[in-house]
Amino acid sequence: MRKIYRIIYLLVICVFSACQQNKPAAVVEAAPEVVVDTVYELEEMDTLAVKWTDDFDALYKQLGQHRYIGFPYFKHDDSARWEVSNGIMGAYMLTRALGREEALDSLIDWRIGKFLAATKSRLKLQSGNEFAQMEQFVRQFRSGNKSDLEMDEEGQDRQLDIIYGVYISYFFHKQLRNMPENKKLEASLECERYAWRKVKRAQRKLLIALYEGNAPTNDLLGLAKAENTNKTKADLDLYFLLTRKKYVTSDTLYEKLTDQFAYYDVYNGFIKDIKATEKIGFGKKIKALTAEQNAWMAYIYARRVLSGKLSPEQEKVYDNATNRLQKWHIVQLKNRFKGYGYCSDAFRSSLLQDSCSYTDFYKYVPMKLDAQF
Repeated sequence: MRKIYRIIYLLVICVFSACQQNKPAAVVEAAPEVVVDTVYELEEMDTLAVKWTDDFDALYKQLGQHRYIGFPYFKHDDSARWEVSNGIMGAYMLTRALGREEALDSLIDWRIGKFLAATKSRLKLQSGNEFAQMEQFVRQFRSGNKSDLEMDEEGQDRQLDIIYGVYISYFFHKQLRNMPENKKLEASLECERYAWRKVKRAQRKLLIALYEGNAPTNDLLGLAKAENTNKTKADLDLYFLLTRKKYVTSDTLYEKLTDQFAYYDVYNGFIKDIKATEKIGFGKKIKALTAEQNAWMAYIYARRVLSGKLSPEQEKVYDNATNRLQKWHIVQLKNRFKGYGYCSDAFRSSLLQDSCSYTDFYKYVPMKLDAQF
């Protein structure tokens, strides 16, 4: 009997071994293929579908029902951070449509604060390299894999870069306003920030007017990027002035420009150029340029008020930053707001550069307004 059982056992083993040898390789289960839904449709801002409210939680709930950015792979891999940027892009579009751009900083700050609370994390910067740390922090809300981006998504990514760039400046401003020792500066800091928002809006409208209503997106993004770069540099000077002992900027010294030159001579030359170039319909361009001039004058005045509340040593550094901004602005005017978007290297090299000497700066003769436009 035992012998029979042994034979049966051996037969079973043989059959099992044969089955194993003939078993297809696919028996080892492969990881399921990740399928990302790349079919989506972006929505335009509908101010009727999304109604303004000062209750930011309610406002973001409305915005969350719509899709304002693409990045399907980013959405799949990190939906929480994607939702932050989708809502912020919607907030950007809404505030611009309603003429409430000054509220965008607070809206972004609130949304990022909610994300930090939901993830039980906190933003803590170590002294010494705060700006780089802030850049790294906001970068997590943008797609990390640039190779997956379609052409329209590249534009969205650049727009988000600019939106978060403005927020970084606001963040450092807010830090200063929240320090008890800066209580006397709180109102002046807020006025300076608000005046800058008006400059940004006026410059955007001017560029659109110069292109007769059809300014390329690339030029508008280029303008916004240049604004962010120069403003952030000035804001960091102020932040370090008020948070570090005996801070001395490593920047070069910039000349203080006379009001006659900065506010009248260069602007009047721009107006004459518009009148000489345009046969009819130049009124909108002159109106936009005048509005930009008024916004810039108000901004410089706000900086002078703030400067007057600083110590003599702090005032020197802050005023140097103002002079740097003034030079950059005159370069904008002398270049007729050109060179921000696509243009040839030869054309770009013919423009006045921010780093030019003051000799070249004063003697530079602007090219005709219609060149490259």
